[in-house]
Amino acid sequence: MKVTQKYGYVEFYDKDSTETLVEDAVQIFASDYVKYNYPEMVFFHVVNENKKTIGQATKDKAKGLLKGVSDCIFMIPEKCRGKYSFGAIELKRATKKLATPVSDEQKSFLKSVRESGGFAAVAYGRDGFLAAFKEMISK
Repeated sequence: MKVTQKYGYVEFYDKDSTETLVEDAVQIFASDYVKYNYPEMVFFHVVNENKKTIGQATKDKAKGLLKGVSDCIFMIPEKCRGKYSFGAIELKRATKKLATPVSDEQKSFLKSVRESGGFAAVAYGRDGFLAAFKEMISK
């Protein structure tokens, strides 16, 4: 697993990965993993990526929708906590050349998380998620 420090976040990826799962499948894996192994952890996914009309997008923005919010948000209970009480992990497909690039909004959100004392990462694929998650809760 390769770990790279970026400006505002840490990136976890396997440059030789052969995993071909789409991002939705990685998201479901991440959700199942956390719910099964850490049921006491508050974990959620913000649905930010849907197609919508201009009117709905305007309404969502007025209600507080924030572009770039990471796929996985964690409130880490004390019994699981290392140095972070919360974290954000943006998920991408394992194969970087097939993955969507990290957007400016995603980079900005992750930087805000880190500046607020949280764990901020981009994880490519299931293995990237597991490595990032374990780093986030490490003592």
